[in-house]
Amino acid sequence: MEINDLGLTMGFSAIVGYTMGFAAKKSLKILMFVAGLFLTGLFGLAWVGLIQIDMDGLRNAFETLQAAAREGANAYLGWLVGQLPSAGSFTAAFVAAFKFH
Repeated sequence: MEINDLGLTMGFSAIVGYTMGFAAKKSLKILMFVAGLFLTGLFGLAWVGLIQIDMDGLRNAFETLQAAAREGANAYLGWLVGQLPSAGSFTAAFVAAFKFH
């Protein structure tokens, strides 16, 4: 791979990473707001006595979600090692957009 190709690949990966970081941050804000409203309503209904919440089932669902997230993170790290130059610029731009924008 020539230096010009490497620069083009890293530049494109950085642009894509920044765009995805920005979109992920905005999407997660909306998702967390909606999930917070839902859970507040759910626990409010449980407090009034209209419904009962199966806390064991909720805990199992959370543990399943946590395991899936861990597998996804491990898969991403495997990809990162294989595609280091472009993945590094993608990750740096993603984190920068997610943190600072």
